[in-house]
Order: sequence, then C-alpha cells, then structure tokens
Amino acid sequence: MDAVRQAEESAKKKVADMADKLAAKADKELEKAVKAFASRWKKARAKADAKKVKAAEKKATAKVKAAAKKAAASAKALEKKAAAKAKAEAKKASKVASKKRAASKSAAKKTAVKKSPAKKSAAKKAATKAVKSAPKKSAARGRPAKKTAAKKAAGRRGRPPKAA
Repeated sequence: MDAVRQAEESAKKKVADMADKLAAKADKELEKAVKAFASRWKKARAKADAKKVKAAEKKATAKVKAAAKKAAASAKALEKKAAAKAKAEAKKASKVASKKRAASKSAAKKTAVKKSPAKKSAAKKAATKAVKSAPKKSAARGRPAKKTAAKKAAGRRGRPPKAA
C-alpha cells in the first residue's frame, strides 16, 4: 500500500509541477502577445493620426488660400473704386473748366450777335419737330407689335358651337 501511496503522491507532484510550468509559460506568452499587440496598435494609430493631421493641414491651407484670394479681390475692388473716383473727379473738374470757357465764349458771342424773337421760335419749333419725327428705339428692339387684324380673321379658337 505504501507503493501505491507513493505513486499517488508522485503523480500529484508531477501534475502540480506541470500546472506551475504552464502558468509561467502562459504569463510569458501573454506578455509577448501584449507587446506585439501594443506595437501593432501603436503603428496603426500613428498611421491614422498622420492621415488626420494631413487632412487638417490641407483644410487649413485651403482656408488660408481662400482668405488671401478674398483679400486680394477686395483690395482690387478698392483700387478700382479709387481709380473710378479719381477719374470722376478729373472729369468733373474738366467739365467745370470747359463750362467756364464756354460761358466766357457764349457771353462774348451774345454781346456780338443777338437773334430776333421770330428766328428763336422757328428754331425751337424745328428742334421739337425733329425730336417728334425721330423713330423710337424701344419700338425697334424686342418683340414685334401684335397684329390685331390677323387675330380677327382667325375667328374663334377651340371646339365649334353645336349646330341648332
């Protein structure tokens, strides 16, 4: 019986040793697997982060370009406005100068030659006649005028009335 008990104890000891060995091996493999997973995960995360950073950089660059374009357009518009204003001022100044010259010339002419009242009224009538007889531009453009005679000749449209 002693031999049986010894065999039983040695078997239990072997099983316990085997369990300890397997547990230690599992711990080592778990550490190894965790390290491998961590490195894979970090690599994938770095790749995704780089992609996001690149997209954000592209977006920011586009925003900057748009702002620069807008600023350039507004500057160009301001320059154009200033040039137009300067041109208008110059035109106004030249108009005033020409009016002064014309006024001085006409004053000199009026003193030299005066028209009789009959000639003045005849000239006015001729001017108004010329204005009235000139064809209107708005009638020449656009759609032609509707013809009422053609519409009357066509008669009624649609189903004819029932015969009585």
